[in-house]
This record gives sequence, structure tokens and C-alpha cells, in this order.
Amino acid sequence: MTKLWIIRHGQASFGDSDYDKLSDTGILQSRILGRYFKSTGTEFHIAYVGTMKRQIDTADIALSELCQGSRPLKALSEAAFNEYDFKPIITALLPELLVDEPDMNHVLPNIFKDNREFQKMFGKIMDRWVSGRYATPGIETYAQYTGRVREGLVRVTDLEDDKPCIAVFTSGGVISVAMQMALGLSDHEAMRLAWWVKNTSVTLLDYKKGRFNLLYFNLLSHLELENKPELLTYR
Repeated sequence: MTKLWIIRHGQASFGDSDYDKLSDTGILQSRILGRYFKSTGTEFHIAYVGTMKRQIDTADIALSELCQGSRPLKALSEAAFNEYDFKPIITALLPELLVDEPDMNHVLPNIFKDNREFQKMFGKIMDRWVSGRYATPGIETYAQYTGRVREGLVRVTDLEDDKPCIAVFTSGGVISVAMQMALGLSDHEAMRLAWWVKNTSVTLLDYKKGRFNLLYFNLLSHLELENKPELLTYR
């Protein structure tokens, strides 16, 4: 039996010109996570990470803290664990959304400044993307996205079946697909679950006889022990 530790990246830079980098809070979250793993005696036999900067930096920081004084562990690059590219999806699906729901026009000016306004609009766009009824040439469909994530999770666990503990540093959408595989969720249920995945949270699955089973979801003990509510972030 293999245990798969799926870890979301630290807080990214929402509203910045480069979203795909850790904020100062994201860097701190990643350090706290690595120290927590070390203090609890957690040991990974191999680690994987997507190719996005926020994912890579989270893995590098957390694994550096975990491996202080011991053999260093470097995460292997795996593009299957990349998050969907939300900006082209917004660009492609927003115009028709604004036609169908004109009340959303007042949200538009603040979507990259106000997290709540962004989520209001983004949730509606994601529902359209997940439905598959608004496919746009050149944009990864939801079915293509979940297909590559599923293939990557199965391939990695099959390839490393002699490794008892595998870490995967990734993003919230990927974690929701893993939950869908373990719990048999619908596409829309899985996407809604993604909204609850917090930065540097840990989801643990075991993989046995070709099936993923959930052990725990969205664990945040490492941050909760800090007793600093500002460390509990979603984006």
C-alpha cells in the first residue's frame, strides 16, 4: 500500500502582475509546513511537483526544512500536476457570461483587486467550464484537465509502488480531482470542493489494488498550531 500526500502550494500573489509566485505569507506557510513534517517524523521516499513556480517554490522550501540535517530530497518535475490556466479560461468565457448575466458587469472592475468579487465571477465561469458546453479552441477543456491529472496520479503511484510515502506538491484543482477519484464525486461537486482547499493544506490518500482511498482532507494542523488566523488563506 502506498500513501500519497497531496500538498497545495503556499499563498500565491493574487492581484500582482505575476500571480505565479509565492507571497511573503506563502513562503512562511511553506516553511512552517516543512518544520511540521520534520517535528512529526514524516518521511517521504520520493516527491513530485508540477512545473508552476508557486508549486516548485513551495516544494523546495518545505522539503529544505524537512530535510535539514539529513539527506536532501528534491521533488521531481511532473507537468500532469499543473493547475488549469485560469486566465485564458476567463478571457474565453467571460464575454458570454456578461451577456447572459448582465448584473455581473459591476463586478468586473474589481475582480483582480477584491478576492470576494473575483470568486463571485470566477465560480460562475468555472461552472461553465466544467459543464463542457462552452468549449473554446485552444483552451484546455475540463475533461482534458481531469484526464491528465488522473493519468498522472495513477502513473506516479504505479511507477513508485515500492515507495510507501509519496509527496505531490500541486494546486487546489488537482487535489479536487484526487478527491473525485477517491469519493466518486461529480464534476461540479469536485470543483466546489476545490474552493475549500487552503494554502499548504495536506490531503492524504492511500492507493491499494488500483483504488485511491481518502484518509484525510485539507489538514491544516501545521498552521493552526501557530495560532495566527492570517496564515489560513485560500488563494
